[in-house]
Amino acid sequence: MIKTDAKTVLAESIEDLLKRKSFTNIGVQDIVKNCDVSRTAFYNHFKDKYDLVSWIYRRDVEEIFHGLEKFEWREYHARILEYMFSERDFYVNVAAYDGQNCILDYITSYSILCMEQQLKRELGQKELPEDVEISVYMWNLARTRLTFNWLKAKDDKRTPQEVTDLLCSCVPEPIKAYYH
Repeated sequence: MIKTDAKTVLAESIEDLLKRKSFTNIGVQDIVKNCDVSRTAFYNHFKDKYDLVSWIYRRDVEEIFHGLEKFEWREYHARILEYMFSERDFYVNVAAYDGQNCILDYITSYSILCMEQQLKRELGQKELPEDVEISVYMWNLARTRLTFNWLKAKDDKRTPQEVTDLLCSCVPEPIKAYYH
């Protein structure tokens, strides 16, 4: 018998619910009822439904990161876009909510943090130069919004690779050397 942890069960529950309901119309009670898990169990793992959705993104992106044989920025972004494209309905539904704790803000912040950490490792530094730090912030802010605009535009026929190429062609000069 395969045991699944509570976080995964709750993630599968909200993913299932999002096929039938809008994110704004789903509450914690709906999530736990759909998978027969207690509210207490939910709150043992997550603060709210926004935290659950953020965890799903983080879990899947970390899996992509660890699945790379060698880290390359362009390949990493291409795989994230392929993943988000394959889960387009989920992310478009979740992104329809743009208030406090919205997924777009979470993904932007998480992307900035991950990029800063990776650049610090690559450069062997504890702090990034100011121009690099600002470039990371600006590029990720624009990249995440453009990604969601692409996901929401059902008539946009560009592939994840084409969008990756476009986004990587717009990388600011101070961080361009890391996008080969």
